[in-house]
Amino acid sequence: MTHVAGNIYSATFPGDYNHIIFNDNGYYQTSDLDVPGDGNIFISGDKDVNYQGTWEQYDPSSAVDAPNYVYFKKSESDYDGSMYAYFTDKNSNAYYSSPGIEMELVEPNIYRTEIPEGYHKVKFSFSSGTSIRRVTIPAPNYIYSRSSRG
Repeated sequence: MTHVAGNIYSATFPGDYNHIIFNDNGYYQTSDLDVPGDGNIFISGDKDVNYQGTWEQYDPSSAVDAPNYVYFKKSESDYDGSMYAYFTDKNSNAYYSSPGIEMELVEPNIYRTEIPEGYHKVKFSFSSGTSIRRVTIPAPNYIYSRSSRG
């Protein structure tokens, strides 16, 4: 799939294929969906119900280049307190001094921060000073947890 903008991706189907299954490269995925034709966008629904959603006609002019985030999901065994993200580019240049940018709590135990343009690696750290090794960000809006070490 090709990244278009924000959380929008496109795909070109070879030949007369007319079905697709979307997945999050992990546990959740849609059922086998009928593709209603060219120029449509699938709006995913509740991930706990096989991402049931709807197809709509896609208007490219409505695609907003939304920020790309990296997420961190704390486990019960992780330290309490704030989370930080320390970004480096391909030459190991830091975006922000250690411990990094304080991440925003968006759901219980889920933190996020915007990925700075040109930075592809992140090291997460806890307010205690303990950090998790530097990892490559595999894709925008990726959720990192200790079980998904990149």
